[in-house]
Amino acid sequence: MGEDKFLRIGLAHTRVHRTVNEPKSSCFWSPFNATFSHMKELALDGKDHIKLCDLLSAAGLCPNAGVAKHIIADGVVKVDGEVELRKRAKIISGQVVDYKGEQVKVV
Repeated sequence: MGEDKFLRIGLAHTRVHRTVNEPKSSCFWSPFNATFSHMKELALDGKDHIKLCDLLSAAGLCPNAGVAKHIIADGVVKVDGEVELRKRAKIISGQVVDYKGEQVKVV
């Protein structure tokens, strides 16, 4: 029983160590990530909108749109300051998406 507890603590420590070394724009939460905000811009390149899950992926905030859908469902993504739960919400030019202190403005 004591070994099992030690093993769990060891794995938890390893996970924290990995998130500290990952870039700030990854989707893994860590208390060590910086909380200051900086603005990225994402161009629509002639399109009229982009799906929220695709935007998070294209901006480098998540590894892919599948992971982004889970994060959106958790209620931690904001669009123009409001929590957005629609995974395929149409984001248009001028809107700002916020996730973990990172902001992306669609231009």
